[in-house]
Amino acid sequence: MAKQGKIRLQCTVGQTIYYPLKGEYYMRRKPAEVRRTDASVKSGLNFGKASRICRQLRELIGPLNPSNTDKRVMFRFTGALNKFINWNSNRPETGKGRITGLPSLTDFQFNDQAMVAGLKALQIRVKTSGSGLTELSISPIIPVSTLNAPQGTTQVICRIMVTGVDPDRVTSRLLGNAEINIPDNDRLFEAPVLSLTPAAPGEIMLVIMALEYQLNGDGGLKADERMRYRPCGIVWSAMD
Repeated sequence: MAKQGKIRLQCTVGQTIYYPLKGEYYMRRKPAEVRRTDASVKSGLNFGKASRICRQLRELIGPLNPSNTDKRVMFRFTGALNKFINWNSNRPETGKGRITGLPSLTDFQFNDQAMVAGLKALQIRVKTSGSGLTELSISPIIPVSTLNAPQGTTQVICRIMVTGVDPDRVTSRLLGNAEINIPDNDRLFEAPVLSLTPAAPGEIMLVIMALEYQLNGDGGLKADERMRYRPCGIVWSAMD
């Protein structure tokens, strides 16, 4: 990049580009033409898929995502989706079949200040019922010793959303959701089983969980809005 002299241009002449920048005028050589390979074309297409899926999921999980307006989080999520799509597209056919704990997606956190992945007691179990529905359950817990609730918490609202994502058709849909009220005490709590529409073959199944701690306040219960007490993330993932 070099500055222009007294004669200032804004155009392209031959292999030289003349352009203004921050009140000054510069010139530079045109970049060499880069020939795209099949791999680079595929990578670009996969990133486009990841970006579109991210926008779809942002709308689906918006009601429980405390960082829904944080573009940095969604850029990271697009990157995680892109990594998984590239990984999946390069898997050999012989290695395909149902896999759980999908790389780049499992344990993705939408709020780095309060990671739901750190609450190891909230173990998710998924199985297929005799009627063909998908059943999701949470292991029994002692809330007061496992949920890391701030002092003064009366109850914890556990919100769960399950989505099915087709990376080939670039579509996302809601498979099921639930809101579970958990009293913050020292008694064993067993959450109800959530019955879901099963994911279709080839769909990515994502289980997203968010916790809301409710405190006693003037006029009744109110949610703790501090970000360090608003965990939200992917707690289980699979693909057939």
